[in-house]
Amino acid sequence: MAAAVCCVLAGCGLVTAGPPDASRDHPHGAITAAGDTDVYSLRVGDCLLSDSGDFDSTATASTAVDSVPVTPCSDPHDAEIYAETMLPAGEYPGDDAVGEQADDFCDAQFTALTGLDYEDAPSLDFSEYTPTEDGWNGDGDRLVQCVLLLPQKVDGSYVDRLRRTPVTDDARRPAGDPTSPATA
Repeated sequence: MAAAVCCVLAGCGLVTAGPPDASRDHPHGAITAAGDTDVYSLRVGDCLLSDSGDFDSTATASTAVDSVPVTPCSDPHDAEIYAETMLPAGEYPGDDAVGEQADDFCDAQFTALTGLDYEDAPSLDFSEYTPTEDGWNGDGDRLVQCVLLLPQKVDGSYVDRLRRTPVTDDARRPAGDPTSPATA
């Protein structure tokens, strides 16, 4: 299971005031300017910068994240939101249960996206944003967002390349793979 290998990222907590939403080309469009944005405004397809250490192994499911660094996907980035799901309503099941459900979902979506089991994709990693107990109880937050972590920065959406490009070798690396650095 990916949970044993992949770090579980802190989830969305109760946010009373945070940075503005990312600049987008229209209400449901692509991010057009780099900066920090409210974690609640993230969407599948958004590109992030993981330089902030958000995805390190010391993060826990109870750590609240209120903002994240985002950038247009055409700019160098090393993380992308690739899937999301809503957890079932009810009482907060606890950090471990939320983490397990998120890991199971994101692991299955990782396999669907890459065509590989997590253990067979050494150059790629994933993590997730999960709801905290405060977010669950205070805001009704049930959202899990899966984040593809790339080994280095790339230009353009790597997730889009995976969805559009046929397998080019045994590691399923589309043209412009994350083993090739971004041009800056």
